[in-house]
Amino acid sequence: MNALASMIGIPAIKAVVDDFLSLLRQHPRFSASYNQIADEGRLKTRLVHFWHAVLDGETWRLSLARGIAGGQMPAIFADSHGLVFQLFRAAINRCLQKELAQAWLRRVDILEQSFPQLRGPVLAAAEPSSNLTVNRCRQLN
Repeated sequence: MNALASMIGIPAIKAVVDDFLSLLRQHPRFSASYNQIADEGRLKTRLVHFWHAVLDGETWRLSLARGIAGGQMPAIFADSHGLVFQLFRAAINRCLQKELAQAWLRRVDILEQSFPQLRGPVLAAAEPSSNLTVNRCRQLN
């Protein structure tokens, strides 16, 4: 059986991560804090690497010689983890075909359940519409 990461593909994983970060950037709860991310490119690389590994793909060798501060999300995102997971689920659903999205969403559910301190009340997610983002993701299918 093929690894889920191989079935989804790196371009689609990158598209989901890009869409997720775009949703964070546009969301009223996170837009101001998003500017605290010192190195968005490094954060994107780390998120793609993380999800590639979670989806059973080969791990990449990332240089961690630089301090990790440039690739971390500001603390405000941890305070609203339920909403962050919701936005990530929305990005998956927007960017992937139904079967692949469902398989990835099961991994997100498992991940969220693995961290009891991250579970909590979910804030209402007002998903900003972005035709450019939706079109970019839909082109991968």
